[in-house]
Amino acid sequence: MNNNYHRQTITIAFAIFIATLFIYLFSALASGQSYTPIDAHFNTLAKALLHGHIAIENPISTHDLTFYNGRWYVPFPPLPALLMLPFIAVLGDINTVLFSVVVGAINTTCVFLLIQSLIHKGWTQIQLIDSLWLTALFGFGTVHWQVATVGSVWFLSQICTVTFSILCIWAALAQRSPVLSGSALALALWARPHIILLAVVILGIGLQIAQEKEQKQRTRFLFQWVLHAGIPIVVSILLFLTYNYIRFEHIFDIGYQSQSVAAPLKEDLQRYGQFNIHFTPKNVWVMLFAPPIWNSESHILLPDPVGMSLFLTSPALIYLFFPQKRTPLVIASWISLGLLLIPLLTYYNTGWYQFGYRFSLDFTILVIIMLAHLKSENIPIFLRIGILLSISINAWGAIFIGQPQF
Repeated sequence: MNNNYHRQTITIAFAIFIATLFIYLFSALASGQSYTPIDAHFNTLAKALLHGHIAIENPISTHDLTFYNGRWYVPFPPLPALLMLPFIAVLGDINTVLFSVVVGAINTTCVFLLIQSLIHKGWTQIQLIDSLWLTALFGFGTVHWQVATVGSVWFLSQICTVTFSILCIWAALAQRSPVLSGSALALALWARPHIILLAVVILGIGLQIAQEKEQKQRTRFLFQWVLHAGIPIVVSILLFLTYNYIRFEHIFDIGYQSQSVAAPLKEDLQRYGQFNIHFTPKNVWVMLFAPPIWNSESHILLPDPVGMSLFLTSPALIYLFFPQKRTPLVIASWISLGLLLIPLLTYYNTGWYQFGYRFSLDFTILVIIMLAHLKSENIPIFLRIGILLSISINAWGAIFIGQPQF
């Protein structure tokens, strides 16, 4: 029975990967975004790293780069470039759209495996078919679809962060390995440093596992769990601070403050800094309420490139407000989501030139976990309708975002 279960899971996971890869590739081609953008940057950084440099010489585009001491740097943490290294070492170059599409397909597959781990452990009562619905929501009913098909510098950071965010939770859940979990999170912060706040979820999983043990073993287990998860995270933070110092001669300088950004963003960045409560009202509006825009010339409804409401682009997320089981994992997921909203809602821009609200990918896996813990043995019919509607809306976004009208 166990072997049959694992074979079935692997077979379905492989089918999900192939299907997602095909759909993502098709939508990238349909939207006219099949070539590496000039502002991908991470492929250029990977080439520089192969030659022992962390600065980029003679960049094709300086948009979103930082000029310091006569050199151009990619201010974004270098995880995508590090992942591209072996491919560029062998092939000489890489199509960043193809790279992103493959990573996106891996992400969707890993979401399915994570949900299956929840089912296998008995932490949720949903069935296989329900896990497929939730996987479809993640892969095609959220902005993950559109973000995975672009291949530009900001989107590459986002899509690679999702990979290791999922892996850090899956490693803690399926493998019961705080070392692997902490290591995955340690890598994730090399794409988006604030994602370290997912450590709360690792702790929540540890607490839930501890409940299965005898009372006298729980304290020792939790201490070891936190220690083993924390060591790779601390090492990663120290290495990242060193990386900052090598680039900008200050451990806390990522290079964003002097970054070459679009003119509408530059004034706010220089006046208020990267994070400021001044930006919160606009970020809240875009994340929760912003509608599409009406184009009076072509007489069609267009996505607003500044961003649109999460509940408009993924209406299935309304089910987040339905009753959920109160387990340590669910509680930790809510806490982690709340903490992640602090940097997101005080950030100096909303995501800029996007479909929906792409920063939501920092917590989308938490949303999937919560929906897997609804107080129902099956995914409710209205949630399934919401998922189908979410997929339809994101198909519009994934294909339309590369069109001239947008």
